[in-house]
Amino acid sequence: MPWVDRPAPSYTAPPWKAPSAPRASAPPCTADQLCVAAVSDGAAAGSAVERFVFTNISSTVCRLGGRPGLTGVVDGRRRVLALRRPAAATFPGLIIPADLRPHGHGFFDWTFADACPARRTAHAVDFEMPGGGTVSTERAAPLFTCGRSAVSPLGRYAPAPRPPRAAPGTVDTLAVRLSLRHLQRIAAGHTLRYVVTLRNPTRFAVQLDPCPSYTEGLYTEGHPVLRRYRLNCDTVHRIAPHQGVRYAMRLMIPRVAGGLAKLAWSLNTPRTPAAVAVVMVAGPTSP
Repeated sequence: MPWVDRPAPSYTAPPWKAPSAPRASAPPCTADQLCVAAVSDGAAAGSAVERFVFTNISSTVCRLGGRPGLTGVVDGRRRVLALRRPAAATFPGLIIPADLRPHGHGFFDWTFADACPARRTAHAVDFEMPGGGTVSTERAAPLFTCGRSAVSPLGRYAPAPRPPRAAPGTVDTLAVRLSLRHLQRIAAGHTLRYVVTLRNPTRFAVQLDPCPSYTEGLYTEGHPVLRRYRLNCDTVHRIAPHQGVRYAMRLMIPRVAGGLAKLAWSLNTPRTPAAVAVVMVAGPTSP
């Protein structure tokens, strides 16, 4: 289906409800109750996570929470690792205080931009625990990338919010797929052209009435570019069971700094069926 220039109003999905988490009530964990190891975990559109896993090696329950102080060896010298962007949640999820039973695990996430060329590595990281004492690791530690880092508190991941149930035959039951060339390159100031496939994986036909709207976004180091339009429902008014429809898409790329960017596309419905891809944006050229 060809793209149509039909702007749609902004949309905010209703918040998903999360199950309640058990309340942490044990005494704070001290350094002698813990051991820690560093592992790399996950990546998304130029971001990555250095995750530290804390294990309760004592015989009693303790509470892991709060923000530790960090030092590490950088360029041969031990330095304080500044927590530049403390946050309750990094992109892997929300971390909250939690009681750790013996042999139980908790986490600390350091999220960073791995596409920056000027990054530095800290080794032999020491954690000054809110409950007292210092926990050390000899494993490779967080990466500095142009000062763009976000750190979580200590704890465990909060229960994930549960999406609302999608009624059979509604747009919320559709699956989304993006099609574009692998690591497609687009110049700033030009129009990105790609294809979205909406597939109906159910045994019920999905009616496109009213015609749904969607949000497309480009996420770079600056402000995100967000556009909202209506689908082209001029010819296709329903998607049959186990069938799909392909839609041509366009997104004008503003004159932003070049580099990796995340392209995101979602239907404006409560469950927000979505898909993402990575594109390479070439910076604006001089006239």
